[in-house]
Amino acid sequence: MLQSRLFTTTAGSALWAPEIPGLMMRLQGHVSLDQYQLLLNHGLQMFTGHRHPEAVAHWIVDLRQLSTLPPEAHTWMAHDWHPRAHAAGLRHLRFVEMDATADSIAQQLLGALVQLATDATLGLTRHDTLEAAIQQARAVSAPVVE
Repeated sequence: MLQSRLFTTTAGSALWAPEIPGLMMRLQGHVSLDQYQLLLNHGLQMFTGHRHPEAVAHWIVDLRQLSTLPPEAHTWMAHDWHPRAHAAGLRHLRFVEMDATADSIAQQLLGALVQLATDATLGLTRHDTLEAAIQQARAVSAPVVE
């Protein structure tokens, strides 16, 4: 049975978008480690429940409204969440953030995944706009009709 297509909390939201196909997540404000884990874990359940086994599915994380994320979230994502996401079929993770500085949250998360994650097959990209992330995701694979 498929999970809900929408999940929201005060820290953000997750939406399954079959037209991409993939999960779109938005983080906002000051996100604690517990809130981050809740969002990513619930998002992974949605990803697993909706992903067509033969389709290339994407995960787009919009960080433009995120103020802070604790440093331990990077390690947790790389060591705990990422192996489970990889086992669930995640191969494309896209971050949306207008600030491309070295200390931006997207750059920190990308760096943690590159340095700490054991899977070199995960496609990691950063985009300035949500539209650019969606267009690139659609270009990689055509949607599979459920």
